Amino acid sequence: MANIKGGAVLDVEQEIPQNARRRKQKKEVKFFDLERHAISDSTSAINGGSAKMADSSNTYDQSTSNVEQVFETIFSSKSIPNSFLYRVVKRSLDIIVSTIMLILGLIPGLLLSILITIDTKGSPIYTQTRVGANGRVFKIHKFRTMVADSDNVVKHLNLEQLDQWQKERKVENDPRITKLGKILRRTSMDEFANFIDVFLGHLSIIGPRPITNDELNWFTYDEQQILLAVKPGITGWWQVNARNAATFESGERQKLELFYSRNASISIDFEVFGRTFGSIFGGKGR
Repeated sequence: MANIKGGAVLDVEQEIPQNARRRKQKKEVKFFDLERHAISDSTSAINGGSAKMADSSNTYDQSTSNVEQVFETIFSSKSIPNSFLYRVVKRSLDIIVSTIMLILGLIPGLLLSILITIDTKGSPIYTQTRVGANGRVFKIHKFRTMVADSDNVVKHLNLEQLDQWQKERKVENDPRITKLGKILRRTSMDEFANFIDVFLGHLSIIGPRPITNDELNWFTYDEQQILLAVKPGITGWWQVNARNAATFESGERQKLELFYSRNASISIDFEVFGRTFGSIFGGKGR
């Protein structure tokens, strides 16, 4: 495992030929420690403000000005793209909705787990490593939709599919997906287990798509700061606008993910939430 500021990152598959990887950037980009940056910026502003106040006549107007500068630094930082109130409201909704969904889905989830075990001959729920807010690494939970040894991509995919998998982590007509798995993906039911991660605080219901360390290389250093400033989500702006039609290679997926990260708000979240049902019931899943 390679180390980053804030955690470990996902290893790249050793079996994949290196010439199958094509990147827009010539070298990998290191993570940015968002928390340390935000704290450092805020501390610098406070210290700077204190020094100015000490050297001045300590008038009320100047004190007020310095305090305003501190709060402007904290709340206008690129590392904190949305308000404190928005984040509190959003986390509260995440807890309420995920709790309700996990309770209501307990029995159906157990029945689905039995069917998946029969269909895939593997564990009904599997985990993958993702990079979350502030560069923290976590394990995301999903219902299994592929054969038990799906991680052995060399065994199941041809060279063209391997190249596509390396770039997008998705493959058209993926031979590893089972019959039941196709139904689960088409209806996005495989992501129902994500509510476990929402409850634990690793995910939000609405946010950028959970990303791997390898996929981060499609973003510049500054873009990584913006992307990782918010929690990833079960559904998001990319899914409801273009989904598979917008890829990393074209650059369209980066634009959609960054648009949300820069403009996250309650109104956008409600729009995404409503449009997600259209994608699910319209059979527009992966």
